[in-house]
Amino acid sequence: MKKRFKTKKRKTLPQLLLKALLCTAFLTVIFAFCFQEFLLQFIRYQAEQQNDYMAADMQQRIGQAAAKYDGDILMQEIRCQLSIYQYYGIRIDDPLGREGKAAIISAGFSPKCSKGAALIGKDGSIAASNEVAFMTILRFSAAEDDPANGWYVCDRKALNLLEVDSFFEDYLALASQETLYNMLDIEMETAYVNKKTHSYIPQKGIMYLKEYPEKTDPLIEDSQIKTLATKEINITVDLPGYELMALHNYEKDAEYPRAILNFPQGETPEALEQYQSEFVYQDENNYFSDGCYGNPDDTETYYQRIPLWIDGNPYQLVLCIPLNLRDSTLVAFYWRWTITFALVVLIAALLLCWRDLVVSRAKYAMEDYQRDLTNHLAHDIKTPLTAIGGYAENLMEGKLTAEEQQRYLQSILDNVSFTDSLVRQTLSLNSMDGTQKPQREQINVRTVIEEAFAKYALMLEEKQIAYGVGGDAEISADRAMFTTVIENLISNAVKYTPEGGTVKAALSKKRMRAKFRMLSHEVRNI
Repeated sequence: MKKRFKTKKRKTLPQLLLKALLCTAFLTVIFAFCFQEFLLQFIRYQAEQQNDYMAADMQQRIGQAAAKYDGDILMQEIRCQLSIYQYYGIRIDDPLGREGKAAIISAGFSPKCSKGAALIGKDGSIAASNEVAFMTILRFSAAEDDPANGWYVCDRKALNLLEVDSFFEDYLALASQETLYNMLDIEMETAYVNKKTHSYIPQKGIMYLKEYPEKTDPLIEDSQIKTLATKEINITVDLPGYELMALHNYEKDAEYPRAILNFPQGETPEALEQYQSEFVYQDENNYFSDGCYGNPDDTETYYQRIPLWIDGNPYQLVLCIPLNLRDSTLVAFYWRWTITFALVVLIAALLLCWRDLVVSRAKYAMEDYQRDLTNHLAHDIKTPLTAIGGYAENLMEGKLTAEEQQRYLQSILDNVSFTDSLVRQTLSLNSMDGTQKPQREQINVRTVIEEAFAKYALMLEEKQIAYGVGGDAEISADRAMFTTVIENLISNAVKYTPEGGTVKAALSKKRMRAKFRMLSHEVRNI
């Protein structure tokens, strides 16, 4: 009974498109899950690193302040340090973002990310914190190494002046418009300064709300910065202990007194209420401690509790930084890359489907190819059979030495083996249905060419054909198929190169070049 061969059902374009969509959806879901976990771990790692750095930095700053100041001035210095230097910024490289570097989560620009910092006394009182909702800070330097140098504050609640209230209203109105690219700048010309209490009141200056370019270079030209709004400062007061001074910026060789206004990164009393359970003195914590806890609103808070001794009294410094894992910039970053991945996979899947469609249509050409194999086989085995016949005639003449007879016999066996391999390969190809794939492996091209030359060494010597191989290269291919191609080239070279000619192969990593030099000096490149 004859075996019936079933014709495989042809793949249609709708089927291939559906397959591409399903594959894209499956890979995108896997990528989205893995990318989310990677992103969270990366952000948490940065948060822990920055928390550790801020703890060490703040401890050093408080130690330096304690060596220089004492009493209320010391606590004010610590308060200023906590307000200015207790900050964080989680940055993620993002070539698809506006700046090419940016999914940023930072306090002031991200909701639910109010930082907490407090110095707790042993009696449980808060000696200093980063609460600065009604305060601006001025870094003041009366002269080099002057004891009056330090941080000066303008405390709205403590002063209780209408002029100062008006200044703060203007300041807060402009500060509310700050973004990642819109920033507030203040040029202070003169101020009332109280060196005893380390406080100041701005007297004359201008507040600027400036827009900086999104893609910032290391150096920004003034022409790139736009001024969105301005507000003049003009306050006149007469308070005991305050001295009116003209201030200069902190520049090299600038005149004294020097001053620069810092924008505190502190928080409002309402924002710090969430940390009241942390802002307590814990007797059992006589060591550095840190940790993290999560909130139901997808916010994680990292904290540090550090024991300190100031003026011979024990304190604990508590630092807390929250991460809003649902921050809009983080969510946008996540979806931007997830959608990009989905589009890339979809394009790749569609290209593969198109390739699959082309290959399926090309299978019919395989039948014609199989029918032509017999004709090609006759051509391929003609050269080795000719060589075998020539070697056999020389042996029958009986004029060869024993060594030459062995060489001729070995060449006959090699060519018989080669002919047999051609027949087996042809039969194998003839039985293929077009779905089998070549067995790829790393092949040294030089070795294959030298082995092919060795099979025809006697014929090359008889025709006095010079031959050789230069260079070296490796490829990934089916060894049997590649060997057949090379041996066909060499056999044709042996057959058609006249006596006294040359056959040379030059190899490089990118190509193979074969030269057949004949009497007419013709060169053929393959």
